[in-house]
Amino acid sequence: MFHSNTQTKMPIVGLSVYEKCVPLQFTGLHDRNGKEIYEGDVLNCYNWGVTKNELLTVSEIYWDIDEKGWGLNPDPTDGDRYDLFRNIEIIGNIYENPELLTNKS
Repeated sequence: MFHSNTQTKMPIVGLSVYEKCVPLQFTGLHDRNGKEIYEGDVLNCYNWGVTKNELLTVSEIYWDIDEKGWGLNPDPTDGDRYDLFRNIEIIGNIYENPELLTNKS
């Protein structure tokens, strides 16, 4: 998947070529509605435990080089994300909806 705000046409072959494209890496994860989660997505992270569906944070998903895995910023967990990833919802991404991260929980 790519994100781009501009598009031009190549007159010879008629293919669309995107300028200033940002490749979006699929995480292999899906939100609670079954939507694919990509790097740069903004997620509502809900509690899965006793206070189920309580909004914990609005977080961006990113590749954590040190952990060699996907991370959340801010991270609403103590590092154990097993249950968290069962109860998250995509609400936008950092390219089209940067304002979502200005009001982080």
